[in-house]
Amino acid sequence: MRVMLKLVLDCDADAAWRALRSPTVLRELYSPLIALESLDATGFPTTWEPGDHRVMMEAAGAVPLGKQIIRLSFIERPDGVRILRDSGEPVSGPLSKLAG
Repeated sequence: MRVMLKLVLDCDADAAWRALRSPTVLRELYSPLIALESLDATGFPTTWEPGDHRVMMEAAGAVPLGKQIIRLSFIERPDGVRILRDSGEPVSGPLSKLAG
């Protein structure tokens, strides 16, 4: 399955790119319905880097949703277009049953 989201934001491209690369922004977008906790020993980075980031997800502050891998890659095309790709997947919990 491939899902692509395209929308126009009322900000400059650099501000949007910084927001996409921020774990803090991701956690704010998910809250208060879903809480994300980093499973990395050092916690969430200040800025996402390419690679795997393991998280625990919890709904409504009490219902475990399981572990998820956020697998990020960043592409910067010669024409200036910047792409963030998450090819991660749930690895435990109810969401992992949907990923099969």
